[in-house]
This record gives sequence, C-alpha cells and structure tokens, in this order.
Amino acid sequence: MAYRVSILCLALCFVVSATRQAIGGESTLVVALNADDDNNNGVRDCDEPTVPGDDDYVRLPLPLPPGDEPAIHVGGPPPDAIKVHPGADGVYVEARRPADALWDGRFSILVTAEDGKTQRIAGRVAPLLVQSSLDRARTVFVREFPGRNDRLIAQLREICTAAEAELHVVPSEGRYAYNHIWLQDTVEFLEASGGAKPMTVALAGVRNRALDLFARDRLLGPGVGYVRVGEYRNRFAEGESGVSWIDWFGNLEASPPTAARPNGCVLYGIDAEREAQLHPEVVALLGAQGVQSLVPLDVGWLTIKHTDEMVSFIPAKDGGFLVLVPDPTVALAVLREAQAAGQGATALLDVFEEGVTIDTLLADTAFVEANERLWRERIEPMSRELLAGIGANADQLRRMPVLFNAAGTPRTPNVVNCLVLPGADGVAGHVAMADPNGPIVDGVDLWQAETQKRLADAAATLHFVDDRQYHKWSGNVHCATNAIRPLVD
Repeated sequence: MAYRVSILCLALCFVVSATRQAIGGESTLVVALNADDDNNNGVRDCDEPTVPGDDDYVRLPLPLPPGDEPAIHVGGPPPDAIKVHPGADGVYVEARRPADALWDGRFSILVTAEDGKTQRIAGRVAPLLVQSSLDRARTVFVREFPGRNDRLIAQLREICTAAEAELHVVPSEGRYAYNHIWLQDTVEFLEASGGAKPMTVALAGVRNRALDLFARDRLLGPGVGYVRVGEYRNRFAEGESGVSWIDWFGNLEASPPTAARPNGCVLYGIDAEREAQLHPEVVALLGAQGVQSLVPLDVGWLTIKHTDEMVSFIPAKDGGFLVLVPDPTVALAVLREAQAAGQGATALLDVFEEGVTIDTLLADTAFVEANERLWRERIEPMSRELLAGIGANADQLRRMPVLFNAAGTPRTPNVVNCLVLPGADGVAGHVAMADPNGPIVDGVDLWQAETQKRLADAAATLHFVDDRQYHKWSGNVHCATNAIRPLVD
C-alpha cells in the first residue's frame, strides 16, 4: 500500500485538532531540532540533505514497498522547518529550525493511503530548555588568561574533580581576543527535551565577537549543536558604557522547578528607564518553546545589567533550593558589629584598595546611605517580584553581604555571582564563589563567615576562590565560567 505524506507547518496551536480519519486516529510526535553534527564534518546535520548514521530523526512506522516513495508536500509557514526522508522501513522526520517568534513549533503530518483513508499526526519541535544551576553540570568552561587567572583555574580544577565534572579550559591563543574571558556571556547551553534523544544546543551570543562561536568551533559534534538568533545591536552589546552589556548572556538565567513552575522560569534583565532589555529575538525564541515562563527583572541600577549579578540558586538540604540575592545592609551590619567590638581599625578589601578599614568605610556616609537605599528601593522589590514569579517562598531567600559602588558595580567581590555544581541524589554539591576580601578577625574573614552562616542549610560545600582579575573588571566567578547541564547525565 502506498502513502501520500503532507507536512503542514502551522503557526497556530489549535490547528492540530483538525479532522482525523481511520488509519489509527491521532498520534503525537515530538521531533528534535537536528542541530548537531553526527558525522563530525563541521556542518550541522540540519544544514545537510541527509547524514548517514544520524540518529536524531523520528521514524514513523509506515513500511513502504520497494521503490514506492511517498509524495511529500511542505506547506504553510515556514517551509524549511520540517524535513521528511522516506525509507524502506518508514518515514523519517527531523526539525531544521526551532520554535521562534514567527512559528510556535507545531506542525501536522497528513498520511493518505491508496484507498483514501487518512491519518493526521499532530507534532511539535522538541522545546529547548534553559537549565538552572540546580541541574548537574557535566562540563565546566573557563578561558585561560595566563598570569591573571592561573590560581582560579587551579581551584576550579579541584572543585570540578570533587563535583565529578570535567573542566574544559579554552586556550588563550587562537582566533579569540586574548582578553575576552567572559564565557558566561558568549553562549547559553540549552537542552532539547522530548526528541529522539537528548541534545545540547548552544545558543550563540549576539555580541559580534569571535568568542561567541567557541561552542560551534570547539564542541559541535554528536549530541551538541548550535543555533544563532537575532542581529548584533551595537547600543545593547558593544560592552563599553550605558546599556551596552544588556544583550550579553550573563543577563539570561533560569530558576529551578517549583510546584507552580515545573520547568522553571527564564529570567532576563530589563532597564525600563533606558528602554532596554535582553535581545527581544532571544526572549521570543525562549518564550516560543512554551514550557518556561518568562520573568523580567530590574537590572537598571547595575552597570553591567546582568541578572547573574543579583540572583543565584543553590540546592538546599531539604531537597529544595535557596535563592541568593545581594544585600548591602547585611555587609554593613557585619562591619558595624565588628566596629562595636573594637575592631574598627581592621583592614578590608586590601587586595583591591589601599587604606580601607571598617572605620573609614562606615565613615563614608554617602556610600553607606546609597547602599542602604539600593537595598530598599531596588534589590528588595526585585526580590519580591522574583519569588512571586518563580513560585518560591520568602523563607527560601538568602540575603548575602555585598556592597556596590554608586555606579552600580560591586565594590566587594560578589558572592551571589557564583558557579553551582550540585551533587548526585543524596550527595552534597560544591559552590565556587568569590572570596569577599572582608575584614579578618582572629583569622576569620567576617564576610565569609556571614555567608557560611546564612547558607548553613545549603546542600553544598562553599569554596571561596581567587577571582580578583574578574572582580577588577566588574565580574565574578559565574561571569568567568559556563557549564553544560544535560537532561540525561
């Protein structure tokens, strides 16, 4: 029996309820974006006609007599989205583009037999998920910067070994500018959910820098693909001043699953005062996946304007998670307590500044008041919106000791901007966070101690690492690193 197969790529969700007839009624098909490179020739499989041995297709079991191929008609927008390959043991289907602002990823396959009977199969492209820091990391990335981050790389290697993750060091030489070290900003590793097999899809940055394609250059292969969305916007991605960092992917994060948000939420920053936000086409792509709610957060008060400067998530001992946000009033309270105990002459921030003591910092009334106002007017309201948006409770919030300069850069190394490496079920994870360079009393860094106290219920060991080079350039550990967190370990 011969079949005619029509592929209808439909922009509206409700069309999959169209009339169906007998060869078996309705079926549902989830097809992966075939963006990896199974034959290792440097070309994505979806950009080639066919790839021998490609196992990312979904097979429809429609046996065809030898030499009897189905007629294939691709209709509806967009015409290049779904590809059908007839074979002796069935019809093979792949996706060649993800759901996006122009297409919700849904399609319909109409199968017509010689006797006129039809079957309509509703389908969609496997959604791409932004993974949260509670997903286990398989590979951690950092860029080599000889003479400036050697100690950090050594520390990360030890931490990754303890967390059973591979550390991938991107060499300093090669086609990437030597001082382009912000790997978090270059790529967002998405995970394809529900296709023939799990796949990591690297969403390349839109910063007009060679490093944005390091995932394509170094990782493209079986099980790892890449996509690019949107055009470079100089005002929002130049990385020089104003809002020109807001398109960088430090401004794109995800929250862990909750009862209200079982797939977590996509978090991204907006600056309403300057009419700026993360690249709209990137936001539209993620929203079109249909499985993660979008939660915009106020980053207008920050110089770099990234969500990872003001929120992170750490696994909790009760099986849930903790929400970390910076709170300047906590840092100030630690200093005031030490001052009251007669420790006012104790130095702090000596790695970055000269002559700063507890007394001199607290005597700077304008600085102190600006930080108190920052918590009250910007960070605390953002924290409430964040908890409501992701479906978390107030008792999950952990306020961390961080102080900011008037321009919105962290004056103290920002412990919130951290690399989280969860453990396997029942095993504590590891967190690499900036050494806050606080006042040391009786051999104890008071800001480290306060951080450890506030995270006593974290299911992770805290490691305070030397990220001074990054802090000098207004970033910290999370900015320096990136990670692949696969759906299946």
